[in-house]
Amino acid sequence: TPGSKKDLTTLFVINLNHCIDWSVLSDTDEVLEPLFSVDLDKLRKRMNENVDKKMKEVAAINPYASRNGQLLFKEIKKTMSDAVSWDNNDIVVNNVRIVEPYDTQHIIAPNNETASIDINTRNHVQKMVARFWKEKGSKNRDINDASESVTKDNRKMNGSGGDGGGGGGETTKNLGLSSNQ
Repeated sequence: TPGSKKDLTTLFVINLNHCIDWSVLSDTDEVLEPLFSVDLDKLRKRMNENVDKKMKEVAAINPYASRNGQLLFKEIKKTMSDAVSWDNNDIVVNNVRIVEPYDTQHIIAPNNETASIDINTRNHVQKMVARFWKEKGSKNRDINDASESVTKDNRKMNGSGGDGGGGGGETTKNLGLSSNQ
């Protein structure tokens, strides 16, 4: 059946298993345009790139590391994707190692011939770890503040708000109602 817009068609899908009898009334006289050619090499390349990307994502997961370790690894991987890896439960960025509990005091850089490069990497990693914990702390504070606010509101609504009147006055204020309504 023709659609409401030009060059569009409305389709109805009917399960023929529930039909007793059916027949084709007419075939279309319209000749369809040929489809575009598909570049199979390009598709294979894209598929291989996606498989490699997913394999790297799987390799980035360490089921034995703590949740904070996983989150920190993910954060570092955003900016230093090729340089970060796991070594048991330690996060390794180039030659710099972050051990549990993954804070700034647990960052280790070796003393060897690449010490100056490792010190620069260590300083950069230290800033990233500090920022991670700062952001994590502010998120936890925001969650705790929101949780405390909801708890206080629930106490007020249940009449245990500590207002001496059973909480009824606070409830009407929170709802924007006056006692005359």
